[in-house]
Amino acid sequence: MQAQNITISVGCQEFEWIMSTIGPCLNDDSLGPAVRGCRGHFDFTVAFENVVFVMVPAIAFFFLGLDPMYAPMLTAITGLKPVMVYLESRQKSKWLGWDMKQHSPEETSGIYNLGVFFWLNTLFMKGYRVILTLESLYPLDKALRAEIIHDHVAKSIENNPWKGQRYGLARLLLWTFALQLLLPVIPRATLLAASLCQPFLIHALLHYLENDGSDKNHGYGLIGATALTYGAIALSTALYWYYQERFASMVCGSLVLAVYQKTTELRTPTEGDSGALTLMNRIVLLQRELGPAFAASLAVVAVSTLTAFGIGRLLGPRQKPWMEAIETRVGVTATAIAQMKLLKMSGMTEPIRSYVQRLQVREIAIGGRWRMLLAAAATVSQVPMTVSPVITFAAATKTLNTTSIFVSISYLTLLASPLMILFQKIPQFLGAFTCLGRIQIFLERDPRFEYRQFDMTPGSITSVTPSCLSPPDAINMSIEMKSLEKGDLPHVIIEDGNFGWYENAAVLRQVNITIPRSHLTIVVGPVASGKSTLCKAILGEVLFATGSMVVLRSRNIGYCDQQPFLTNTSIRHNIIGNGNFDDKRYTSVLNATMLDQDLTNFPLGDNTVIGSSGIALSGGQRQRVAIARALYVANTDLLIFDDVLSGLDARTTDHVFRHVFGRDGLLRRRGATVILCTHNLGHLQVADHAIRIGKHGDVLEEKPLGLDIVFPDSDLGTAPALTEELRSTELAPTNSSPTVAITAEGSEARKLGDRSVFRYYIRTIGVVPLAAFVFACACNGFLNNFPRIWLTFWADDAAQSAKGSVQIHSQAYYIGIYGMLQVLVIISFTAAVVLVLGPFIRLSGSILHQRALETVINVPLQLLTTSDTGTITNYFSQDITIIDNELPMALANVVLDILGVIGMGVLIASSSPWLGLTYPAMIVVLCLIQRFYLRTSWQMRLLDLEAKSPLYTHFLDNSKGITTIRALGWIEDNIRHNHQLLNQSQRPMYLLAMVQCWLYLTLNMVVAVTATSLVGLITQPRSSSSLSGASLVTLMTLTQSLSDIVQFYAALETSISARWPSKGGIEIRGVWAMYGRSAKEYALRGIDVSIQPDPTFLPVGSTIRENLDPLGLATAEQCHEVLQATDLWDIVGSQGGLGSALSESSLSQGQKQIFSLARAMLKPKTTGSSVLLLDEFTSSVDADTERAMLAMVEREFAGCTIIMVAHRLHIVSEFCNRVLVLDRGQIVEAGDPRKLGAIGESWFANLLAAVR
Repeated sequence: MQAQNITISVGCQEFEWIMSTIGPCLNDDSLGPAVRGCRGHFDFTVAFENVVFVMVPAIAFFFLGLDPMYAPMLTAITGLKPVMVYLESRQKSKWLGWDMKQHSPEETSGIYNLGVFFWLNTLFMKGYRVILTLESLYPLDKALRAEIIHDHVAKSIENNPWKGQRYGLARLLLWTFALQLLLPVIPRATLLAASLCQPFLIHALLHYLENDGSDKNHGYGLIGATALTYGAIALSTALYWYYQERFASMVCGSLVLAVYQKTTELRTPTEGDSGALTLMNRIVLLQRELGPAFAASLAVVAVSTLTAFGIGRLLGPRQKPWMEAIETRVGVTATAIAQMKLLKMSGMTEPIRSYVQRLQVREIAIGGRWRMLLAAAATVSQVPMTVSPVITFAAATKTLNTTSIFVSISYLTLLASPLMILFQKIPQFLGAFTCLGRIQIFLERDPRFEYRQFDMTPGSITSVTPSCLSPPDAINMSIEMKSLEKGDLPHVIIEDGNFGWYENAAVLRQVNITIPRSHLTIVVGPVASGKSTLCKAILGEVLFATGSMVVLRSRNIGYCDQQPFLTNTSIRHNIIGNGNFDDKRYTSVLNATMLDQDLTNFPLGDNTVIGSSGIALSGGQRQRVAIARALYVANTDLLIFDDVLSGLDARTTDHVFRHVFGRDGLLRRRGATVILCTHNLGHLQVADHAIRIGKHGDVLEEKPLGLDIVFPDSDLGTAPALTEELRSTELAPTNSSPTVAITAEGSEARKLGDRSVFRYYIRTIGVVPLAAFVFACACNGFLNNFPRIWLTFWADDAAQSAKGSVQIHSQAYYIGIYGMLQVLVIISFTAAVVLVLGPFIRLSGSILHQRALETVINVPLQLLTTSDTGTITNYFSQDITIIDNELPMALANVVLDILGVIGMGVLIASSSPWLGLTYPAMIVVLCLIQRFYLRTSWQMRLLDLEAKSPLYTHFLDNSKGITTIRALGWIEDNIRHNHQLLNQSQRPMYLLAMVQCWLYLTLNMVVAVTATSLVGLITQPRSSSSLSGASLVTLMTLTQSLSDIVQFYAALETSISARWPSKGGIEIRGVWAMYGRSAKEYALRGIDVSIQPDPTFLPVGSTIRENLDPLGLATAEQCHEVLQATDLWDIVGSQGGLGSALSESSLSQGQKQIFSLARAMLKPKTTGSSVLLLDEFTSSVDADTERAMLAMVEREFAGCTIIMVAHRLHIVSEFCNRVLVLDRGQIVEAGDPRKLGAIGESWFANLLAAVR
């Protein structure tokens, strides 16, 4: 005994001497300015181990009675050591001089603080007391911020050594984040060691009970060992998930950054090795208990593993079409939401609703094949836990007793529990590789090739031939630059240029033009002649090009597209963009574009938020804001305007043209080079240079400087000059910002959730599937726990046999029934999962999507103007995906775990009835934890969903406006803005993961207390060893079940014909209308109008025929007839006919207007519609095409009531029977346009005079 005393003392003193030697060095590091040192990770570890090496001999001396004098001294030292641990683990952030509002408390937390998540306490208290907002959350840890991750991975992805190889992106991520991936290894190893202690603990406890438990000190030791084992499991699990979530956040952030950066470059339109090591360790321990019978469990594991990987190999091919179906539906939905105003006006909402709903049903059907494989994988994951014990016991050659049965079950549980998780994760793991593969393909796409030459002085231009365009899908460009004569001052030179959007199908052919510097060049041509293609070619955005092009000294170009690119921000922000505010320049731009007059009517002036794509503005206002942005850009002297005046009224067109493009206009005074595409030949009077493009894409004429610019025999028609100014009739937008307002009434629901949402979801499932699901879950809850009770019967019978009594039943009897029970477990589990992944999703998914879609379609336009497109799109992408995937699985897990935990509670209490008396208190504790946790996690989940919407909106805006963004040179600014949005979205997502880690820790500690109490009670006399073994084995899986209940419960709550008349007529009486309640003035005031019968948007879709006939009522002959009548059949035929896909680039802007007219022409033939609404339907076509379209309307819609909004007043005089003149929202005049035009003082006559 004295030798043992000396050995313990000497060993501990040697350790203390080593720690005292290296301790000061470690402390010096912790005092330094580095944050890593301020955490004091290693200092704390040393101090903690110091405590352990003092505590162990103290306990030994005290209980073993080795030295009555030395034991009190060690006990006193043990009391001082925790103080040292506390001091070493304290934060030292005050020495950093940081503003903690800019840094997360996590950055300066010690290992103790991190391990028990004390740094989250302030956040939990906020979440419990008040409504959380993004601003009230902790700042994102510096290491997780987008700027740091971008610097870390940007070059790595660009120079990926595994580029083009299978799993190349995954290998790069593992290499780049190798350190972050290895950090969880230490706590995982600790968790492994603590888990392996559980079978030893059960073995020692059962051995103690079989020997009547006479040694009380031994019993106390078992209690202490239980507390240490389960406490170590709790802490190591928390730290493991902490580092794992940080790794996941970094990977997620790096992929988002890489994908976004790639979009700016494109052309326009770990548990494998550690798991094996863990299994090997547990297999060795299992062999020691059962001998060669352990091979039977290995066979089950091997078969299950092969089956799981076989299923996993099938998941990729099944997942890919499902993801493509989701992308198709979300893309169609996003386009429909953005064009909802047009769809409502054109009566296309019902066809679009039906089409999108069909896409959703198709998506569910395709995803159902993937989900059935997921159900099969989940079933396979149950096999090791249920079948392995049966096969193992059946193959055992030795006689089994209580100890061998339950210790073997504990080993099998350790073996099967991670396998169950692994097999369930294999589909997700392989699915993740499939997603990474898709991302890799996207990131490896060929970037946009810059075929233009910049910044070349006239004397230094030499022959240049790029050599990197060999792939057939790359831009076909061979540039040969010729030297320019000194003294020439062109801005853009194109020689032998051929430009188009499809290979071997050039839109512009043999283009040889020179754009002079500091002059106005006007480009004219008929519809689809290639005017817009020429603009895109100068911007470097066409896909296929040959010839030569030089752009001198202008890398950034002011560009304004036909379809203005606007973001859901204020008018001022849309104009100044990312530049600095210059009041003088800003004011001059507003005056030139006539926006200063509009701002006086806007509720918040230039701070008015204009909605997604400027939906709150009129078409003319949107165009003028885009013009103002191009004018405001300070670092360019080349500007391109693509038919930007077509949507303006006469007075506004005259003002904008004179003040922007005129001889005394803003651009002339700046000496800028301007290219303007237009249909209005009246603008040629002030042009310095003009280019005329023919209908076949060839340049028919180019008029140089100083010549009279008149095109004889032009097929464009003529247009008068604009002189007189009239009052503007454009409407003001709403000032509502796209934010979510939280009322006091909804505050409590935001904290705790709304149970009515869950009831709403349940009602969509139906009674029969729901009843079958509940029955399957109840059977599974009983069958999961009763087999352990059955093992106690077997163990008691075997114990009687060992004592000499006759065994009641044979071993085969017990094994047979045990096997039957385990098979029923699998059957009940499979039934529950199949019901959830099958009927539940088919029924609820389609119904909820249809109701959501109908809600969006039927909401007033005012809501769409005040809601962000990204937010609404998020509902149909992320939220619908959650409803179709996460929500059903969360429901299944919650119900299965609740019923399983009830059975576990009964089983655990069976070993010690006294423990059952603590259940009410334990339930209260768990309810308090759940309430405390859910108040914060619920809000964090909502913030997580909401914070992604601005990021999605930014992606959508970037995709729609990438041409404008690149032209203006805003790429870097947009990347920085994306960084900010990513940081904002990562904050709630990362903190939600940390909150869930806190939950794991808390529930593990509850289980640790329960286990310690249970061992404390069963070490008392008269406890059943068999029931005690069953209880302890059940405790091994209780933690996961409890955490699953709370976690999945949180996920569960947060995831959730008339006949047309033969003649059309419209009656409007006493209508007053405004854009939003906060608008200063009514847009319409007391409108009374009766429109009696009188002779007088490319929506989204898949094929030309579906776009032409969304209702599917017309025959192929009728479709062919209207396309022939509108001269579109040749274009449709060249693209593959009616069944070919119709993309954005299939038709020009003018052709899209003609196509919309063709669709309108088809509708009376199929539905008998007798009302036609035309809103500036000829704004993007030339004069000849306009006359042809008017003739079509007059011929095809004879007998229909036609309502037309027009700025081209000659149409009204020649075509209409009645005109309504509005001024400031009031009808000031109505009557026959020809009669009103003859009255000199009439409003209509004054409007006509302005354009003559």
